[in-house]
Amino acid sequence: MSKRSLTVSIAAAVLGLMTLVIVMTTPAGAVVFNMGGPGSPAGVDMNTASALFVSGHDGAASLIAQIGAVAPGGDIFSDMGVPSISPEGDVLFGAETIGLDQRPRWDVYRAKVKAPGDQRIVRVLDGATMTDDCHPNFKTDPYPVAGPDGSVVFLAPEESGKDAVFRYQNGHLSCAARLGDRTAEGHTLKLLYFGSADIASDGTMAFLGRVANSEVGGDEKAVVITMDDHSAMHEIAREGDAAPGGGHFEPSFGRPAIVHSRGGDLIAFSNRNAKVADFYIGNGRHLTRCFGIGSSTRLGALTYISDGKPALLADGTVIFTGASHQKSAVFKAKDGELTMLTAEGAMTQFGTRLGAFVDPSVSGAGLVYLAGHDDRGAEHLFIFESSNGLSIPLESRADVSSMGRWMPAFFPGSLAVNTEGDIATLGAAPDSDPARTRTIRFEW
Repeated sequence: MSKRSLTVSIAAAVLGLMTLVIVMTTPAGAVVFNMGGPGSPAGVDMNTASALFVSGHDGAASLIAQIGAVAPGGDIFSDMGVPSISPEGDVLFGAETIGLDQRPRWDVYRAKVKAPGDQRIVRVLDGATMTDDCHPNFKTDPYPVAGPDGSVVFLAPEESGKDAVFRYQNGHLSCAARLGDRTAEGHTLKLLYFGSADIASDGTMAFLGRVANSEVGGDEKAVVITMDDHSAMHEIAREGDAAPGGGHFEPSFGRPAIVHSRGGDLIAFSNRNAKVADFYIGNGRHLTRCFGIGSSTRLGALTYISDGKPALLADGTVIFTGASHQKSAVFKAKDGELTMLTAEGAMTQFGTRLGAFVDPSVSGAGLVYLAGHDDRGAEHLFIFESSNGLSIPLESRADVSSMGRWMPAFFPGSLAVNTEGDIATLGAAPDSDPARTRTIRFEW
């Protein structure tokens, strides 16, 4: 199996583990636009993850880059990583290229919406200042995360051989932490979970790792870590420690989400073992158990909580995928109260039933973005209001009826949404001559 095929197959497997069945509570539906081509079946393969698209909150969709196109510097794009999108609407993504020497190279790229011509796609680290002992050695997708004002964070190996937490800001790349560094609680960082990072609007990041009591020995413990741009790593939750609401933190943490609020940074994440799962929210110094397996919902007792990153708002609202017995749903949690937003069984406006979906995203205005497909295999992006249940926002309703937009089949697990409601996703590349495709202009 080629590296490209292996990458997509792994992504498909992960998506399959995260997938749930989705439904709507009203026949009117909440489909904003269809991202599956006419007659195109759903699925994750080389075609549905071979190009990168962006769609502004005004509805216009544009192709950014695709496999086979010429990348900045003259090499050819040979693989695309999962995108991220900044608060300003710039798309950040890792990509592999192949040059004349036929050696594959991964790097971090930025697609700038308002930049002119051939400057719209740039390599982020070109011209960056960095110390002699802080050079990334990309071996696969670094899963870069776009922060405010052009900042970037990612977890990757460095040339010395140690994995590190990298932060790019104001033209400078720094190693914020490395394996072997100590946390503020005195434990030694032993492992980083690549792809687990998230960043708040003030630049504070959260990620998953493992720590031990000393650099040379001791049992390793799973941990949720936060770090701003001027202080040491801080352990928010650690395996084996006492958990709010009773019991102890178990070995498996879900991907954390972090946002900046008036009261400071809020973080939310799940924690589970084979039998129980709980969800926690709070600031760096005070966590609260928000809900867990057995919590009461309109569907019945909660029996499943996704390990994926939840959607989190600055007011403490958490939106997540879960299930009650055999019925899957999207729930909203606020101040300890669970509200079901959508559940299995409703018809869509296309006369089909909703099929599988991945973890939701949310804009700053509270619009929930849910990528999935119906029971006929066509991909869709469903958008609804978290405050009023399942309903199509007026501005999106106009997009459906008057514009009749069409986008190619896409990979639901790659959807990225910023606070303004701009989205980026991997999708099927159009039929074109890759040799003549360089940078596709934005038409926002």
